[in-house]
Amino acid sequence: MTVTHFDQRAGTEQAIGLVYAQAPHDGQMARLSTDIYLPKSAHRPAPLLIWLGPNVLSDRASNPAGPRRLADVLTRDGVALAIPTVRVGAARSDLPNSVVERLAGIEKDRDLSVDPRLSTFPAIAATQDICALLTWVEAQGAQLGLSGQTVLAGASTGAGLAFNAAIVAPHLGLSRPTPLGVMSYSGTCAWPTFFTPGALRAFAMHNPTDRRVPIGPVRIMAHLDPHFELIESIEQAHGSLGLWPQETTQEACNRILARVHRWSAT
Repeated sequence: MTVTHFDQRAGTEQAIGLVYAQAPHDGQMARLSTDIYLPKSAHRPAPLLIWLGPNVLSDRASNPAGPRRLADVLTRDGVALAIPTVRVGAARSDLPNSVVERLAGIEKDRDLSVDPRLSTFPAIAATQDICALLTWVEAQGAQLGLSGQTVLAGASTGAGLAFNAAIVAPHLGLSRPTPLGVMSYSGTCAWPTFFTPGALRAFAMHNPTDRRVPIGPVRIMAHLDPHFELIESIEQAHGSLGLWPQETTQEACNRILARVHRWSAT
């Protein structure tokens, strides 16, 4: 495990390409990795935010500078950031039969307003990978100075996978340490009725006029739990961390930072 400087003046560090699991993919065992950005040693042990981008299932970077800017803001104030890879284009044969059977069993409970992509084999394989990352962080995170408090966050499809790992995984027979909470930007959950009030901290930002990802399932979860934070903004661009176009990246990232600190302190 090699840790190098991320920002030498700030004292922050990075560990690139850490292998967190191996999983079946296209007839082989794929090595799944994550980059982790760390605050300076004086701010460790640190809570960890796992970021899942909008194109995590297609392995395309929509905004390469975005996650790095988020890493800069978080690590300067004592929060670590992980940006993992997951299997892309996984097939039925890449999943255990038990998971496939359970997936078929919960199909009747899926919210039909949600893009079925979140319940396909590639998405479920990615969900399994995220669960493996949570398990790896619990077992190995102390070596990196992590506190064991982990938040899942994502935009669009990435947010849907975060909800999958936090809410749906137990219904698929997938074990993982329970994350501290979920942050969703223009995301949704294919099984919102599986959300258990009080079991998970949650924050969502959503444009109610967004046609790509309907807001209905997120509203269902917010209605189930009065502590579910939902901000609706008609000025939010799909998948954006900002409430309105003129909001600075710093302000948007500070919103994430504040919630990680609040959640990890309670």
